[in-house]
Amino acid sequence: MRRTDRLYALVEELRARAPRPVSRNTLADALEVTPRTVERDILSLQQAGVPIWSQRGRGGGYAIESRWSMPSLNFDATEAVAVIAALATARSLPFGDAGRRAERKLLNAMTVAEATRAMEVAARLRLGPFGVPATQSVVTAVEEAVVDRRVVELGYRDRQGVITSRAVEAHGLHLADTGSYLVGWCRLRDAGRAFRLDRIVSLVPTEEIAPARELDSMLDWIDEAVPPRPAAERGVKPTVARRSWGPPRRAQNCTGSDPNFVRAVAHRLPGVQSTATRGGRTRFKAGDKAFLVVVDEDSSATFRAGTSDEYSFVLAQIGRDEVRAAVEEAWSSVAAPEVVASHRKARQRWAGQRPITEDDVRRLALSLPGANEGPIWGQDLGFRIGDEKRTRFARFGPPEGSGVGNLLPPDDEHTLVLLRCPRRPELLASSADRFFTTPHYGDPREPGGMIVRLSEHRGEADLAELAELLEEAWLDAAPPDLVEKLERKRAGSVRSRRKRG
Repeated sequence: MRRTDRLYALVEELRARAPRPVSRNTLADALEVTPRTVERDILSLQQAGVPIWSQRGRGGGYAIESRWSMPSLNFDATEAVAVIAALATARSLPFGDAGRRAERKLLNAMTVAEATRAMEVAARLRLGPFGVPATQSVVTAVEEAVVDRRVVELGYRDRQGVITSRAVEAHGLHLADTGSYLVGWCRLRDAGRAFRLDRIVSLVPTEEIAPARELDSMLDWIDEAVPPRPAAERGVKPTVARRSWGPPRRAQNCTGSDPNFVRAVAHRLPGVQSTATRGGRTRFKAGDKAFLVVVDEDSSATFRAGTSDEYSFVLAQIGRDEVRAAVEEAWSSVAAPEVVASHRKARQRWAGQRPITEDDVRRLALSLPGANEGPIWGQDLGFRIGDEKRTRFARFGPPEGSGVGNLLPPDDEHTLVLLRCPRRPELLASSADRFFTTPHYGDPREPGGMIVRLSEHRGEADLAELAELLEEAWLDAAPPDLVEKLERKRAGSVRSRRKRG
């Protein structure tokens, strides 16, 4: 955030709470700066004549004179609701933070009665998601590059997961429900390109200002967006609407990796320390060297390999195996060589154990009384008791063609879905590197559906754990007579072992 914008945002934070004082640390968290920066900004505002005063002691902080305000803005409630709805819809897109500031300014500048009415109506709106989120650090860098029309050094990850570096002239943005794109002139390809923001892994601005270019002719397709003024009024010759490749296609972006998975993987590495902040960020170090930052707000991770190389991923779009490899590569670049070598040997020993297969799972599931494998969603097979819908307890992979499961390869390959898992909250908290869920299966803090990638489980101990989980899922669906049958079977096995002993 530029200093001018930050000073204005600081005044808005104080005005929103006036006349109550706000602590230095609270302001620092809200603006994502250090407390010392807040102190310097407060001093600058006071010197400029803004009536800010400080209160020492418990419950103290900075406050602004409540009568100091902006003139009323001549918006009625419905006009304000229209602006608020548009800004709220675009919060995950570039300039989303600017939109939040604009919303505050709008409400603060309106009459009290109209602002209250607008907020009451806005509270009754329910807005669906728009676009595909990118990491906040990338969004901020793209905003600044486009505003200044900078040439940037871009690290970009394509559909196959290959990362390339290139110089790009940052000219504009394409914002749609399919995703957000940086529209620029790629000097590597010597052509106009649209770069999906969630696939940008690094962006470093240069001092060079890009030459002016006309976006529609540069990309060879006409956007559906309406420019501020018609091209003819701006003295620009209209271009022919040629759609040689058209606007970018809808993004797919749900794998099995998330911030909890990254934290679990990092915590299992030797010699790693972590620090969590109130802003939802977790920083990881090996010794005194940082190698990873995980951000809950935008579900991203930033990796630092060595002393300078840094790149970010939107985790929901990267497979778990690739994310795990990125965490271990970043850690190995700062950890002691002997520690890295020991860890790699341990991973090799783990990989050498017998993998768990779908046949193993099928044998365990079908050994439970009354269990069979049959259709549970159309032609999709799963494990059930009888043929009733309410007795389904497990299946392989997410529903075929379903938009709600929406896992993408490779994380939907060779997976077991426990449709009923009483211990789900416990397992997600303790073993997020081996178990996960998706929004389709409900609140993760409650029992429900659990996804297990078989490739992340090896050996007899993991097989025994899966057997317990399958049995618990079966017990949650089984009628009392079958539960009693299993208990009698178990009791008979125990008596037989005692006689043989």
